Amino acid sequence: RVADYETAIMQSQALYNEKLEYMENLQKDEAKLIEDYSYYKGLENDLNAELEEYLAELAREQERKRQEEERRRNTFLD
Repeated sequence: RVADYETAIMQSQALYNEKLEYMENLQKDEAKLIEDYSYYKGLENDLNAELEEYLAELAREQERKRQEEERRRNTFLD
């Protein structure tokens, strides 16, 4: 019957629209996840740069102290 086919077509169209909406939501979620990842990756890069600078400063300070101690020893030995 024609009415049965029309009902099947409407149900199929409704299912298609539902799937289309679901896929659009997935795409939005994906875009949000990519945006979040980029944001947090940027924070990670900033923190790594700060940590590297801190470690470099610490190494410079340790070297300065080592040289200072060496000068004191040399002065004491002279």
